[in-house]
Amino acid sequence: MEENRILFGPSAPIKSTTTGIGSIADHEMMDKRQSAQNVLNSWDQLAMHSLATGESIAQVRLRMKKAMIGLK
Repeated sequence: MEENRILFGPSAPIKSTTTGIGSIADHEMMDKRQSAQNVLNSWDQLAMHSLATGESIAQVRLRMKKAMIGLK
């Protein structure tokens, strides 16, 4: 039980563990990929990201595609 408190505490560093179904880092990567996919599926979210970052929509699309395949 003590190990879980350290692993999931608010100030604990992100660690990759192989216990259970998957690691914490794997879940975070899946969340990032899902978010990127959601942005790619929605034109208005692409436009909002474009305005927020000062990039063109094509640049945002490329960045999100890279996030989906795990390059960034």
